[in-house]
Amino acid sequence: MGVIIDEIETTVSITPQRLFKSFILDQDNFAPKAIPFIKSVKCIEGDGGVGTIKLVTYIEGDQVKTTKHKIDEMDETNCVYKYTVFEGDIVDEDIEYFTNTVKIKSSQNEGSVYTYTNEIHTKENDNHNSLDKIKQRNERSKTIINAIEAYLLAHPHEYI
Repeated sequence: MGVIIDEIETTVSITPQRLFKSFILDQDNFAPKAIPFIKSVKCIEGDGGVGTIKLVTYIEGDQVKTTKHKIDEMDETNCVYKYTVFEGDIVDEDIEYFTNTVKIKSSQNEGSVYTYTNEIHTKENDNHNSLDKIKQRNERSKTIINAIEAYLLAHPHEYI
């Protein structure tokens, strides 16, 4: 088994607390409203905290149909969220599972620095086939954070 670690970092104009409250704490309600390709997020086991398993369903025609992930860490004070995707269309013949860590910190310009770290656990030591998938996931991650920022800017009185 091989491990590939990749990270993206971007600055957004939303405060860390507002980003965390909307996208992490109220993910089940918020994600389908803000992210165009997510149809639903449902808690299928647990109370929403660490150990909870969630099922994400994507819109018809999307490249991914469903994913399941388990919450590994949720730190509201430091705005850190870590989860492991262990089932779904993106866990395939090359990828065994992957762990994502979201860290949101204050930026110097009243917004946030959003860091998304992907730790991909491949089934083989040859990680070459997984590199294209990682690039696609990074683009998708950028699309997600842009959609979140756009939604929160358009709805300034939500999640304050």
